[in-house]
Amino acid sequence: MKSKNIILLFCTSTLALASCEQTEVIEGTSANIGISPSISLDVPYHVENDGALNFRSAKDYFEISDSLSKLSEKEFRNWETSNHFESYRTFTDNIIEAIYTAIDNAPSKVTELLNQNKQFVYMTEDSLIYSTIQSRAYQNIINKNGIFYINGIKNIVDSKYITLATTDNSKSIQRIAYLNPISSKERSEQINFDLFSYTKSDNTKRAYAECYLIKNTAFEDSHGSNQIMVQFQIKVDGKKKRPTGWKHYSTDYTVSQIKCIFNGIPTEVYPNGYVKSYGTINLDVPAKVVLGEGKMGFYTKNLMNFSVRNMSDPLKAPDCIHFKAETRGTSPEGVGYNYYKGKYIIPQNCIKGVSSICPFHQNVYSK
Repeated sequence: MKSKNIILLFCTSTLALASCEQTEVIEGTSANIGISPSISLDVPYHVENDGALNFRSAKDYFEISDSLSKLSEKEFRNWETSNHFESYRTFTDNIIEAIYTAIDNAPSKVTELLNQNKQFVYMTEDSLIYSTIQSRAYQNIINKNGIFYINGIKNIVDSKYITLATTDNSKSIQRIAYLNPISSKERSEQINFDLFSYTKSDNTKRAYAECYLIKNTAFEDSHGSNQIMVQFQIKVDGKKKRPTGWKHYSTDYTVSQIKCIFNGIPTEVYPNGYVKSYGTINLDVPAKVVLGEGKMGFYTKNLMNFSVRNMSDPLKAPDCIHFKAETRGTSPEGVGYNYYKGKYIIPQNCIKGVSSICPFHQNVYSK
């Protein structure tokens, strides 16, 4: 496959984004490297003619993916521009922006736009528009067709599966379901939880929050061998009250008071990379985490410091998940997210005096 030349630079401060006088290089990359097919294995990734990223190895994929999740919206767009790459994230963001604009200015076109782009986006009951692929890790590194490569091996991601495909994409060789709802009777490769909202006490702003437990998978050879990293993801969104109703808008997002107990997470591997043991992971992040400004905010946390080979066991539901999600407009109020073994406290009802749902942790209050 022929590849395009790229520059592996991105700017990290507001000043640098404007002038690019300062740069920060993603760990494992080198600045000002021109990529060609003859040296494609000497760098962590390059961009193919079909606009998809080709990673040197699964290890590079996970490292770069983790680095990208930490970038601000502006830094991420600068990274895309520098690499002559358009991600699924940016492609769908443009569709989402067009639909929100139609909601405000041309309501009669909304249904048409949703139907035209139903492969890429959908509307919730709260009239929020989201990408059909929910994993931020995948959104950042796939092209609009859901494709990325591991050393030339084509991986195709859709709203539920990641598929190993033949080079000419003529047939599916193997696929793994990474997206199943927690209530599904199927073996679950991803667990997602309910979407909740909280309306500020003055009725001017609204915050939304939901979370996911993801089996992030990458096929690394044509025989179906794969590497897996288990991730926890929180998505935060917001609306503000207008004379014509609740409108989506760009704002700042934060999460805080994160306390979770995850079960059945790989804790040790054999030398060949297969799982040796599973255990319980306690995630405790009491400090407020700033997610930056944008159309929505994402918090992504790898629950392992390694990937595992061909993990076949399904993910187990966690004991509990607690956090508070705020927008700039709702702060210091926000979504008090409290989950324990399939049960929730509705954020609007989570005020002091309500009995804690979890025997391990106190409620995270909405205000």
